[in-house]
Amino acid sequence: MTTNNFFSFSRFSQIGCKLIIENKKATIMRLIVMFASIFTILCWISYVNYSNAIDRGGFTHITDICGEYNLNAFIILIFAFGIYSASLMMEDLKTKVGKISVLTTPVTPFENWFARWIIHVIIFIAVYIISFFVADLIRVWIFKIAYAGSGLTISTLSLDYIIRQIDLITDGHPSFIILAYLTAQSFYVLGGSFFPRHSLLRTTIVGFFGLLIFFFGDYIFCREFINGTEIDLGETITRGIMLVLIVFNWTTSYFRFKEMEVIDRL
Repeated sequence: MTTNNFFSFSRFSQIGCKLIIENKKATIMRLIVMFASIFTILCWISYVNYSNAIDRGGFTHITDICGEYNLNAFIILIFAFGIYSASLMMEDLKTKVGKISVLTTPVTPFENWFARWIIHVIIFIAVYIISFFVADLIRVWIFKIAYAGSGLTISTLSLDYIIRQIDLITDGHPSFIILAYLTAQSFYVLGGSFFPRHSLLRTTIVGFFGLLIFFFGDYIFCREFINGTEIDLGETITRGIMLVLIVFNWTTSYFRFKEMEVIDRL
């Protein structure tokens, strides 16, 4: 009889369900806050743009004038909430009791880490997209009633429109914005493994000073060695660097989680 000491789907599904059920109250509250935030921002965008359009008079738009603004909101909010979700991945490790609970759960470290990753990275994306489109649908319903007979075109933000606009914004390279999102999110996944307490704040501070050092070093290098000439790494190399960072952050986070101790020695 052999035992799988690395990954078992049954153990993985059990720990995934356990994590969701144990944190269901906090998760529900966070989902409500996320949905309310999305809905409020979309309504504010609509109110400002529709009011201005009515004041100007003459409606020549065959599409919703809020489309571009809603797309910007979609991108900004998925970055913001995605980073927040990633920072919560190791939230239960901030206390000794939480660490003991994790260490005594009969699953492998990879199963435990992977279940958290699925919840806070993959499932989050699905939940966010559903929340955004439901909020947008309610927005359309409300403003169609509020501005009935105004001549305004009020419609939902379609997934096809998002894909086409992102393709346009990135000059035919939508993978760039996807990799940028995953790079930012993976950085906060890594930060959570080092800073279970106040992960969002501490990781943001580390990232801020890290960027300052990077840009200062880049400025000095360009000034002293290549006479101020900017270095163009190219899109392919930039995407490659981001991909390496994503894999590095996730892998390091896993090994940090695997080597976790009940009492921090830091």
